[in-house]
Amino acid sequence: MEQPLDITPEDVQNPIAWALQKVVNLVFQVVSYGALFACASAGMVYFKQDGMLYHPAVPEEKYRYPENMPPGYRHPKEHGMDYENCEIVTKDKVKLHAWFVKANPSPKLCRTLIFFHGNAGNVGSRLPNIEVLVKSLNTNVLILAYRGYGNS
Repeated sequence: MEQPLDITPEDVQNPIAWALQKVVNLVFQVVSYGALFACASAGMVYFKQDGMLYHPAVPEEKYRYPENMPPGYRHPKEHGMDYENCEIVTKDKVKLHAWFVKANPSPKLCRTLIFFHGNAGNVGSRLPNIEVLVKSLNTNVLILAYRGYGNS
């Protein structure tokens, strides 16, 4: 069995063409592997998309609702913040529960932040974050519960 020859630039008649061919081959390999990785990632996202949706993570089922949370996590009044319970009706007639937490008695004088909290917990779990936004940054906060969770 013959051993493959290691060809060096000195062994060829045109070393620049040889080097260019090596670079083209390397770029082709990188692009090919990149495309393969992108296709595999897109396929994984497509086939696993149901498992990547929001799943509530609370220690007990009763903590799914803000009113059942421990003191300090049930409503903004426990942190000395004025708020309104709101109901937002979507195009498909789903009612979403929200709190509009006011930064001062005249909310029109302040900017308003719409707060979409991450997974785990509920709107009550985010009261410490809301308190910082309202009291330190003088910002109104509208925080809503995802459809099917909390009081939505």
